[in-house]
Amino acid sequence: MCLDTQIPQMIVFTGRLVRVEFHFDPNVTHTPVPTLPCGDQRPGERQDGPPKPMPDPAPLLQGDWSDNGAALKLLWINLLLMTTAAISLGFAHAIIPSAVETGTFSRRVSRFRPFLYAIGVIAIILTIVNFFFITDLTRGWIEDIYPRWYL
Repeated sequence: MCLDTQIPQMIVFTGRLVRVEFHFDPNVTHTPVPTLPCGDQRPGERQDGPPKPMPDPAPLLQGDWSDNGAALKLLWINLLLMTTAAISLGFAHAIIPSAVETGTFSRRVSRFRPFLYAIGVIAIILTIVNFFFITDLTRGWIEDIYPRWYL
């Protein structure tokens, strides 16, 4: 069956929205769905029934387990780096200024704020760089197991 020869008619609404009257306009030749030209779909590409499931994933090899272990270690390092960033930036931006203003800490403690800011920013930058290392390590074996992982 060729899709070009069968063009559905558009429903054209007339009047106000409160009316339920409508009619088919035979002059409208525009179809709302894109149509494929005849002959573009080969019989082997037509899929009957529900979509086919992905094949079972391939087992991990020894090198894959090694890369997986390295990626897990880098994930733990990311957790420590983000914890360091959160604590140092929290102290530098919230706790130290508040404690100095209330008199809990002396004014000399404020001189540590720039160092804490620097530690926090460096930890965030290292986390981002570490994330790219993790992605690079795991990309190969994830593509081998699941060929459609980008979808």
